[in-house]
Amino acid sequence: MFDFNTLAEFFRHYCIGICAFLIPANLVATSLTGIFAVLHRPAAQVWQAAGIAIGSFGMSVAIIFGNSCPPKRTMRTGTRTTKRVKSLTRSVSTLRS
Repeated sequence: MFDFNTLAEFFRHYCIGICAFLIPANLVATSLTGIFAVLHRPAAQVWQAAGIAIGSFGMSVAIIFGNSCPPKRTMRTGTRTTKRVKSLTRSVSTLRS
């Protein structure tokens, strides 16, 4: 049986690397589709380039919006780190003036 949890963990672990490949691949394939259409290449080549572009776009959407990428960590207000950042910001602004 196919285990989707294993696949989700794989995507979660390698999300940045996968997206680093898929985004440029999508841009190249989309550009090739437009170039082939403008140059009046055979329809099979145009559809092949369009299929590759749609496939890489679909994978990108599935990975990004499918909650496969880990969420961003945000600072909670009231923590020591937030207070420290605020004090450093005040120090820098007093130095500038």
